Amino acid sequence: MAHWRQGEVAVSRFLRHVVAGQEHPDPPHLEHDEFNRIQGIPDPPYETLICAGEAKMVLHLFLHDYDDEKILSFCSGEPMFVFSNDHDVWRDNKKAIVEYVPRGKDLKLIWERYSKTDRIIKALEPARELGTEDSLSFSFAGRTWNFFVLNISSENIPAFRARVQSLPDTLEP
Repeated sequence: MAHWRQGEVAVSRFLRHVVAGQEHPDPPHLEHDEFNRIQGIPDPPYETLICAGEAKMVLHLFLHDYDDEKILSFCSGEPMFVFSNDHDVWRDNKKAIVEYVPRGKDLKLIWERYSKTDRIIKALEPARELGTEDSLSFSFAGRTWNFFVLNISSENIPAFRARVQSLPDTLEP
């Protein structure tokens, strides 16, 4: 079954460490009791919204201690491969950013580099100056996964949201 491929498990393990604000192992590997709920889990230093390329159910499972529904709302809880085009991904990304309610923490936006992400990242250009850009990657089983990260400081979130709201609802060709 495609939803349980090892690559999706590796992506999910990797992103869980990013969300938790922890150093991520490269390559990701099986950890002791990784599916048990964590009691007294430390609060991550920032909030995260993720738009994954392929992982879905496995990613929800790995992020269940960190409010997976909210984190994955960036793409309506779906991986990008289910969207027929990048306009639909942009619509969901924009909605999640505009509706995001700040909680006094920085915000980390993460897109798995996928066929649909380049135009979305370009569309955000007028707002990206309010944050810092980063990239993350890891390798597993002969494949490398790459992620684009946009970090927005808590004091810039209101301006970032306003700027994104003023962007077009559809991507330019």
